[in-house]
Amino acid sequence: MGLLAAVIAFITTAANVAAGQPARPAAGLLTLAGGVTLLVFWGFHVLLVGTEPARRRVVAAVVGTILVVAGFLMTEFS
Repeated sequence: MGLLAAVIAFITTAANVAAGQPARPAAGLLTLAGGVTLLVFWGFHVLLVGTEPARRRVVAAVVGTILVVAGFLMTEFS
């Protein structure tokens, strides 16, 4: 329950910060927050379950990393 509460607080804070920004940096911030959230849940899934094939675990990590990099680039170069 604590992890879920922390993730909800993180997403809410990112949305509140993004509300006062122009469109491109706000979209980058929300994309970055989505990628970080995906990576956090992926990490806990790997730690707690970790029984599925490695390919499925890598796909989630790659998508999360792509979102983090895309969000960072959108906020950095706007």
